Amino acid sequence: SLRLDLTELKFLNSSGINVLAKFTILVRNSGNVAMSVVGSQKIPWQEKSLPNLKKLYPALELSIV
Repeated sequence: SLRLDLTELKFLNSSGINVLAKFTILVRNSGNVAMSVVGSQKIPWQEKSLPNLKKLYPALELSIV
């Protein structure tokens, strides 16, 4: 099980978001790793971009608090 807590990550540029997306695909393709991501509603890029990870890996547990 893998948990990414991004609630304190205030800035991530497009290159960083791309790396996060590629990492999510890698985890999905591994087939045996449960992944969860926690983001913050207070940080605009997270509320906008993190739901896209769920599209890449439907089994991903996403919480935006």
